[in-house]
Order: sequence, then structure tokens, then C-alpha cells
Amino acid sequence: MVTVPRTPSGGPSMRCSVLHLGERGLWSKYTLFEQSRRAPLIVRVPGARGNGRACTRLVELVDILPTLGELAELNLAANLEGTSFAPLLDDPARSWKKAAFTEFATNKVINRAVVTDRYRYAEWPHQGEIVTELYDLREDPWETVNVVNDPGFAETRAEMAALLKSGWKAALPQR
Repeated sequence: MVTVPRTPSGGPSMRCSVLHLGERGLWSKYTLFEQSRRAPLIVRVPGARGNGRACTRLVELVDILPTLGELAELNLAANLEGTSFAPLLDDPARSWKKAAFTEFATNKVINRAVVTDRYRYAEWPHQGEIVTELYDLREDPWETVNVVNDPGFAETRAEMAALLKSGWKAALPQR
């Protein structure tokens, strides 16, 4: 339990920012599916124009530290692997990063995925080969139909594979 600082009149302090990160259960998930990888995040910052509004932009857990650092006006290391999402707190609908990345290691291999607002592409190294998945999250939000071998998605597959290979810096928002 966290106690929010109060003013003498008993209301919440106008200088207090609140960040609540929901969690999807204990231990590792060992999967790249969106239902397991996503976590709810609620942020309230005094004076932010976006307070009380939902934001559907892509934010990653590595973005939390840079965001808190910016809000607290701290000088953080320039080599952090995240980017502050503080601009979204004022304008939740603004253009933002084009992708989010997930990876986890098992049996000495790294399984990786990239997700955009519409697609999720994953690569699973297995016995010297790379097993791939591509899901159209708009048409198939539960990721039940892997369209990676569908000729109609060949261009999307190539774009998503290139995005995964290029890494998180290629997906950063314009600032």
C-alpha cells in the first residue's frame, strides 16, 4: 500500500505523481503472445492535460525510468534503453513510437518479438532454424491465426522482420 501525500486540507498533494503498473501474475511467462506480455499502466501527474484520458500508444517497461526521471527533472544516463513517455501525459493521442519489443531467453536462445499498433511478429530459434509468427492484431486480437506464410502478408512479414532486426532505436518517436 502506498500513501499519497496530503495537503493540510486533506486532499492529495498537487506535487505528487502517481504511477501504478498492473502485473500479470508471478514468474516468467515464456511466451511472446500479447495477452501475456501486456500490463496495465496508470499514470497521474499534476497539471498534465491528459490526466483521466486513455492512451493507446505503445509504451514499454523500459520507458518508465526515463519518464520518472524527466518528471523529477533528473539527469539520467544517456544510454538508457527506454524513452520518456512524458509527452503522452499531456497529449495521449500524439504520434508516438512505431513499435515495442519483447524478448526472453530459454535454453541458451533468445526469443524475440516486435509489435506495432496492428501486427505482432516473432522469431523463435529452434534446432538451428528460426520459427516465425505473424499475427494481424486488428483482425485476430487473440493471435489464433498465424499468417506468416500467407502470400497476402509477405510485404508485412518482410517489414516486421526488418523492424525487429533494426531494433528499438529505429522505432523511437519523433521529438
